[in-house]
Amino acid sequence: MENKNVLLTLLACAVSAFLFILTHYMWHGRNPSNRMGYGIFMSVAPALAAFLLLRLTELPLSWQRTVGIYIVMFVLTAIIQSYARTIPID
Repeated sequence: MENKNVLLTLLACAVSAFLFILTHYMWHGRNPSNRMGYGIFMSVAPALAAFLLLRLTELPLSWQRTVGIYIVMFVLTAIIQSYARTIPID
């Protein structure tokens, strides 16, 4: 897959994840504008990690596998972020 196709696929994934996060907050009755920074971080960080992984391994991937790698990175970022929140800062 070309570099442009990978970037467009990851951009679509990041936008979808951002909208998912904001929709999740609206669904639970919260104000999504308070969580814009969190939504941007949680959607862009996995895209950057997936892009770096794809560039370092140089594997020929389809858009489906690129989306799969983004989803894995999104889940890993969510897990790390949820456990990092429990670390007390004194």
